[in-house]
Amino acid sequence: MPENNTLRNIFIGLMITTAGTVLAALLVPPVQTFMAMAGRRLIGLARAIGRLLRTSVPLWVLLVIVGIAVIVGIAGRRRAVSPTAPLAVPLEELMAAAEPERVTAEPFALDGLEDAIIKLLAQADGAPRRIQDFSDATRSARLRCQRATERLERIGLIQRIRSYMDGTSYALTAKGRELAIDRGYV
Repeated sequence: MPENNTLRNIFIGLMITTAGTVLAALLVPPVQTFMAMAGRRLIGLARAIGRLLRTSVPLWVLLVIVGIAVIVGIAGRRRAVSPTAPLAVPLEELMAAAEPERVTAEPFALDGLEDAIIKLLAQADGAPRRIQDFSDATRSARLRCQRATERLERIGLIQRIRSYMDGTSYALTAKGRELAIDRGYV
């Protein structure tokens, strides 16, 4: 019985070796063709780079300017997320956000963030500010600042200014200016 297993193992080994040899023989020409084509492309690329390196200085200036523009564009997109924004929101803040807004007797009862936004706009002396400016100055998350500006806009203290060039920004309304003056922010 052990002899049958040995013969069987030898036969399986010969079959695998034969199949591998046939498969390798079938694959060698396509691999050779691919490697030759890749080599020609690589040599062509090296020649093109060599010609580019021998061109005049104005082309280099153009390439440097385009490279800087691409880097600035990528950095500008990544800057959209505030590095000072908290990574996690405490449960108390989530619960407070889920509660319906309370109506108070005083029409301008503002929380600390809303008050800070009014103060920032008053100190800007009429210049509009964006949500990112509020977020950076108060070290609050952009979503919290957005919610605060929506409430301030709803009660008529600030107005939204839309611009195709600068995006959305905010400025004080007449009521907002009166409130800022009454609170001594200007």
